[in-house]
Amino acid sequence: PEVNNYPFTTRGMTLGHILDGSSGEQIAQVMDTPGLLPRADKERNEMELLTLASMEHIDSIVVFVMDLTGASGEKSSVEAQLSVREEVKERFGHRLWIDVTSKADLSVAEMSPETRARVPQDALRVSSETGEGMKELYDAVFAHLETMYENEKAKANELSRWID
Repeated sequence: PEVNNYPFTTRGMTLGHILDGSSGEQIAQVMDTPGLLPRADKERNEMELLTLASMEHIDSIVVFVMDLTGASGEKSSVEAQLSVREEVKERFGHRLWIDVTSKADLSVAEMSPETRARVPQDALRVSSETGEGMKELYDAVFAHLETMYENEKAKANELSRWID
């Protein structure tokens, strides 16, 4: 995938896997999707609709990444990102969720108090440049994977009671 210091470098679905460090066994699948713009569904492009469809139909953990530096251009302003987050959270609030702010090594943009109040206070701060927060993100993802596993196990046990 393309990695650059400007928005919208993700132009398609990128799939990967999380592997167990000792056995090499696949633990989970990871999907990086193109970003969404704050607009009505009828105005969304094919990739945005595919992003939303994948979230609708695949049991998942949402890792919502925001860039609060203000360097992502007008279409991805802090306000726009927060609007998209609020929309996605409303649609998929039933999913396990991790809020992340990227580029923790850079300064945060000036924000009005109203905008700052909309930024999730429990968001993990990460930097791919310095590695800051990456262990905390890893730990949060694995904690959610464990929760998903336990939930699936409970569902399977419930189903087996019906079958027996």
